[in-house]
Amino acid sequence: MTPDSQLGSIERHGNHTVLRFQRSLAHHPEKVWQALTESEHMKSWLPVDMIGVRSAGATVSMVFWPDLVEKKGLDPDAGTAVISEWDPPNVFEWVWHGSRVRFELTRGGEGCLLELTVEIESDDPDTIIDNAGGYHQWADHLTMLLDDGVSPSIADAEPQQREDQYRSLIETL
Repeated sequence: MTPDSQLGSIERHGNHTVLRFQRSLAHHPEKVWQALTESEHMKSWLPVDMIGVRSAGATVSMVFWPDLVEKKGLDPDAGTAVISEWDPPNVFEWVWHGSRVRFELTRGGEGCLLELTVEIESDDPDTIIDNAGGYHQWADHLTMLLDDGVSPSIADAEPQQREDQYRSLIETL
């Protein structure tokens, strides 16, 4: 996906915020599912690996990728997540640090629609902007991986441009 990909939407409900991103993909849900759920592909778009069995109700360890740890000086341990829904190849949802992250795939024509919904427990504009820019990049990197077979390292992602765009968007809410 190009850097001009469509911005997501932001809905604020008191101290609760919902971010929504959509991507029309030229790939069938089974291929997208592999990219969403297999570590060898997740490395291209997600800042962490999920260590453990991937199934509904499972708790997985979240570990930042080594190149991200090195570049950003992070502790590799990113905590745990609970997989709340696992419905191959349709829905992959988990809760991580109080945020609910949901990927939903809907078959359409020769491809599918990817809907990424993120619910965060915050009404702080800076937190919302940071999350919106980051999750937007996840969707872009995932799309590049699917379309091109590769994507730039998520460790090299520069969120500032996206964050500026979301700052402008949130100011209109």
